[in-house]
Amino acid sequence: MINFNVRILPPIYNLNRDLADTEWQNLSMTSNFQNDLRYRKKGGKIYISGTIQPVNQISADQQTTVAVLPEEYRPIRTAYNVCQGGGMNRFYLTANVDGSLVVQKYGTTQNIPIPAGAWLSISIDFPAD
Repeated sequence: MINFNVRILPPIYNLNRDLADTEWQNLSMTSNFQNDLRYRKKGGKIYISGTIQPVNQISADQQTTVAVLPEEYRPIRTAYNVCQGGGMNRFYLTANVDGSLVVQKYGTTQNIPIPAGAWLSISIDFPAD
């Protein structure tokens, strides 16, 4: 006989961990970039926000590391994000499992060099472990 009254309960989460808020913290950037980049963990997600500028021009085919996230703030799988560059330009910001935040593929319809001093806006999030 089949029992149709079986209920599957959702997994139990550690609410203190999943809903904890670390507040915004400054992220140290590589020497290739300047300005402010911040990160936080809140509600089971990692948030990264700020506006950065390359110190020198970055060639069109170059992948450049902006910063490295602390271990407890790294994605469990690579997170690909499209962000706003200067003017109509966009760029990819990749958050890798090793914690590196990498800028690449700047432009509108084709990749162009990222000019020194170009404003690059970052506002991304991804699931926390």
